[in-house]
Amino acid sequence: MKTFTAILLLSLITLALCTADSDASLSAPDSQSAEDFFVKRDVASSFVTRRKKRNADLTLSPQKLESLSEVCELNTACNDLSDTVGIVAAYQKHFGPIPV
Repeated sequence: MKTFTAILLLSLITLALCTADSDASLSAPDSQSAEDFFVKRDVASSFVTRRKKRNADLTLSPQKLESLSEVCELNTACNDLSDTVGIVAAYQKHFGPIPV
């Protein structure tokens, strides 16, 4: 009976504290409005920096691609990844930059 009384008392205290917190948070004078979450496009673009693609100017010959695929076929994880993202991305993920 003492355990039941203690659990009941603790649950009532918890309920009272939870409702007091929710009432205080609803009436907070410094709560954020919807306008605080949106910024104009020109302001937002100043936060984002565009990165250049790492190998944008890299043109691979068919022989080089065949060499990459042969290396990647020996690694099971690389071979599976190459089926989804391509041989070049899979090779770079597992073996690093492509040697020139």
